[in-house]
Amino acid sequence: MAKNKRTFQSSALLCVILGVLFIIFKQAVIEWTVVAFGVFVVFKGVLDLCVALKNKRVFPVIVAVFTIVAGVLLILNKWVQPTWFYIALGVILIIDGLIDLVR
Repeated sequence: MAKNKRTFQSSALLCVILGVLFIIFKQAVIEWTVVAFGVFVVFKGVLDLCVALKNKRVFPVIVAVFTIVAGVLLILNKWVQPTWFYIALGVILIIDGLIDLVR
């Protein structure tokens, strides 16, 4: 029981520290989060591209390329994305997810 309490306290302390850092360094946290998400999107796009090329399917290749481009744009333009970019990224991720579900 003491181990669970220590784990809970450590988790709570970590949440408090992260919350303070988010408040103090909000712009840096936003930039870091966007870059991390961009890296994830590029990684997912590369994996999807490998699978699509292996299966010799055209539409998934196109979606994977768009996914990679979107990820690179997220990494390079961490603070200057217009609203339409997030909408387009959301559409690409939805299509990508639907393709994964259909497979």
